[in-house]
Amino acid sequence: MNASEHEEQKALIEWADYQRFNGEPIGKYLYAIPNAGDRHPAVGAKMKAEGLRAGFPDLGLAIPVGHWHGLFIEMKAVGGRLRPNQRDWLERLQGMGYKTACCPGFDLARIEIERYLALAGRLYLNGSAH
Repeated sequence: MNASEHEEQKALIEWADYQRFNGEPIGKYLYAIPNAGDRHPAVGAKMKAEGLRAGFPDLGLAIPVGHWHGLFIEMKAVGGRLRPNQRDWLERLQGMGYKTACCPGFDLARIEIERYLALAGRLYLNGSAH
């Protein structure tokens, strides 16, 4: 049985908390954007009034690298697919100078972050140079 999107994203956050980039845990800069989930209608209305946007990516990495301002990731369970509004957000953010990716599963999200950070020239994960 495949892991849920929640389990995949949770594993990514746990991994990032133990990885280092320039001496700092990557997890200090990787944040969740709680746009999904079942909520009471009143809570959903309140969040929408506060700026909730359907389809916005699940995760942001606030580390600029090269010409990119940061990285946004739309997490999916393995086999999951992008909805049209999610694809639109990824394209818009990319056009604004952010690296974006749709990652079905922990492994692909981890690889995407490693590749993104490697654009800085030298990447240190857990004290070893890659």
